[in-house]
Amino acid sequence: MKHEERVEAYIGLALDDLLESSPSELKTESQLKDAGMEIHQFSPAFEKKMRKICAQSKRHEWFQRHRRSLRRIAASIAILICVSGVTIASVDAIRIPIVNFFLRIGNLSSEFALSKDENLPVSEKFELYYPTYIPKGYVVVDSKEGEDFFSVTYQKDEMCFFFLSFNRDNTGTFLILKTAPWKNLK
Repeated sequence: MKHEERVEAYIGLALDDLLESSPSELKTESQLKDAGMEIHQFSPAFEKKMRKICAQSKRHEWFQRHRRSLRRIAASIAILICVSGVTIASVDAIRIPIVNFFLRIGNLSSEFALSKDENLPVSEKFELYYPTYIPKGYVVVDSKEGEDFFSVTYQKDEMCFFFLSFNRDNTGTFLILKTAPWKNLK
């Protein structure tokens, strides 16, 4: 037992002894009402503070009761993380894909660069539909504009290009595969 707990126990015993030795001095609520005295009502702020103190006390007692279990759970989680780390580090079938994922993520993913100062190859009426970015390294090599459509061709090198087309009255979807002719997809 800690010193504080012993002091609280002694105070509790002293109060119990005081109540037993002089019961005539303390009156019950009904005796006070019969004598015409008003029962004291505590303020809502005081009641709120008391509830807060009781809740803190209950929380502290709960942690004291479950401290051993909580420590065991924390130790189990730490052991699980360590065993998982050792397993990942020692098994090539797991370690290599994870390491490669983080090492190659920049090389395999697409990089886009914003082009703020580029002159748009379309007029103001299509400016809203024009993409705000182009893939890094590509340049505009051709652009066509009609009353209800525009198309732009981007090229990086001789074999690497893409074609962007927008049509306000689009009735189908079109696909270009290298040198294949236009095909209407239904």
